[in-house]
Amino acid sequence: MFVTQRGLLYAIPAGLLLLWQWRSRYGPEDRKQLLPVWAEYIFYATMPLFHVHTFIALSIVLLVLFLTRPASRAPFLKLVSAAVLPAVFFVWLTTDHMRAGSILEWHFGWTQNVGDLKMEFFLFWLFNFGAFLPLAIALVWTVAQQESARPRSGKLELTIDAAYLAAAVVIFLLAICVKTAPWEWDNIKLLIWAYFITLPILWRRLLLRWPVTARAGTCLILFFSGFVSLIGGLAVNRSGYEFANRSEVDFVAAAVRRLPVEARFAGFPTYNHPLLLNGRKMVCGYGGHLWTQGINSTDVDSKLRNLMLGQGDWKKAACELRVRYLFWGKLEKANYADSTRAWEKQLPLVAQGSWGSIYDLGAEIKLY
Repeated sequence: MFVTQRGLLYAIPAGLLLLWQWRSRYGPEDRKQLLPVWAEYIFYATMPLFHVHTFIALSIVLLVLFLTRPASRAPFLKLVSAAVLPAVFFVWLTTDHMRAGSILEWHFGWTQNVGDLKMEFFLFWLFNFGAFLPLAIALVWTVAQQESARPRSGKLELTIDAAYLAAAVVIFLLAICVKTAPWEWDNIKLLIWAYFITLPILWRRLLLRWPVTARAGTCLILFFSGFVSLIGGLAVNRSGYEFANRSEVDFVAAAVRRLPVEARFAGFPTYNHPLLLNGRKMVCGYGGHLWTQGINSTDVDSKLRNLMLGQGDWKKAACELRVRYLFWGKLEKANYADSTRAWEKQLPLVAQGSWGSIYDLGAEIKLY
């Protein structure tokens, strides 16, 4: 997940730091806090900008700690109060100013009943979770028994281990009951937090009491398949996967350097377009990302396609999309092969090279 999900490059280390921080601050041991308070606020408040699933998981942890650790409620309220406005602002930024459709939908069983992934119930959960799920169930049972026998001052008061484990259970249940993205598989972005939270508690409260050979064998069973998957995936293509051509990106950077930074470009919407890699604005950006965020881009995508194909009133489409420049490179040639290229005779050419051409729509869109 860390290798393939760009949002988790920030979310995993920042999220783990916050979990460590909260455990140190609100646990029974008097530990030195890992982070200054201002860093704790920043990591939590900015999480929606990078990874909303991690923000949901961390918020569940805070809610459970608030309910089950009465002595810690005042600091929790301060943290949430300070983070709520910036967090809402970042959600506003990433949801097309709150116009994106809801991505939450009741869907019990995660991917158990999806397409070619359909499996018999027990086979599905064994195939996807292996020994971890039965170990986690045994851990929950063990901790629940220990909590029931422990004297407490309040009905909902739990130890820090029990509170974290309860949060992990809530996150797991949410992930297998509610679809939090258009693609069911994306719920794994929540499931990994239930996994991360459970692992250290599983070690301390269960595995550490076993003989060394039993611990070693259990760790081998838990992690060996992951190593095989990772190493096998890296070995499939030893030459790697092409993400971008460095010379092409550099040439495009030189070509657009003198153009206004606020200008929007029309081009083929994909994640590794040389304009995006140079930090330039493009219509639609990357359709796959818009889809996962619940943003309906059908109308915009249709207008963009008409513009790039030179069909109908393509100048009006450019105006409605607020496009200043049209980019025509190898991606556009491959994906708009039937284009009439009407702009080649009607628009001024502002840059050209082996990488492609850029046309200026500025004078034309003022007509509308």
